[in-house]
Amino acid sequence: MTEYDIAIIGGGPAGAAAVEHLAWRGIAEAVWIDESNPDEEDRAPVTERVQTRSGTIVWGAFPGFELATRGPHGPELLQAKRLILATGATAVARSFPGSDRPGVMTGDGLQRLLTEYRVWPGGKRVAIVGDDIAAIARLRGVIEDASGDLVVVTNDDPAVMSRDGVVGAIRLADGRVVETDIVAICAGRQPDIALALMLECATGYSGELGGFVPVRSADMETSVPGLYACGDCAGIGSVGQAIGEGVIAAEAAARSLGFGVAEGFEEKRLSWERANADRQAAADIVSANWQQHFVESVRAGSVTA
Repeated sequence: MTEYDIAIIGGGPAGAAAVEHLAWRGIAEAVWIDESNPDEEDRAPVTERVQTRSGTIVWGAFPGFELATRGPHGPELLQAKRLILATGATAVARSFPGSDRPGVMTGDGLQRLLTEYRVWPGGKRVAIVGDDIAAIARLRGVIEDASGDLVVVTNDDPAVMSRDGVVGAIRLADGRVVETDIVAICAGRQPDIALALMLECATGYSGELGGFVPVRSADMETSVPGLYACGDCAGIGSVGQAIGEGVIAAEAAARSLGFGVAEGFEEKRLSWERANADRQAAADIVSANWQQHFVESVRAGSVTA
């Protein structure tokens, strides 16, 4: 098992900002894990102290920050003294008659099939269900680039009509029947807290932050000591907010390991907090809905953090 001071999971703005900050400081042995699939040249270490695991999925996170991964070179077990989650967000699903039929998927799923894998899942006629304007606009462009046909966009719950067991058409709320091969759901995004829950973080619901999120301190530390959450996995927000949280989490993780405080950091942090007071206030009022067993064991001294 390979051991590191700090592991960062996620390749979005928050994860990249955390990695950039650690690389700039050059003091901690870190690993950056991301599921995207860049070419071999992009898999090179960020610095000698910051390694990368691109095209790698973390399918398990366990006490002691043991991470079970699978990447281009097969399965691997990693361990870190501190862990930063920057796992982003997932698409919100939506239930309507026939939504379990093959051919019904999230807009993110269809976009990935068309842009990353270059395949159409069946025919090229697409119906979009949802009200996420930005996601609909992105998907519309992807469909056009792939020579597809966007047949209808609706925010009403349709009824899926099958053809040989798969999507064949949808019946709209006004009674119209529209033939389609794919139903793409664009109903917004929610924080991806799967790994946080696996590590038994305390979580609470926040409508302002987009769903269930980890309870965090001002340093982005969760209820599990040494575990930090930043960016959309801690609440849907802007790119600027994610970048700021990534830097704060990286600095807090390094400081907790005894590396001291980066020069000028506190001034930059205060400036960021003033600019993002609303997000901070929303995070501060999140209360835990349940108590996790692992943290109680740590506090009782039966498990070493």
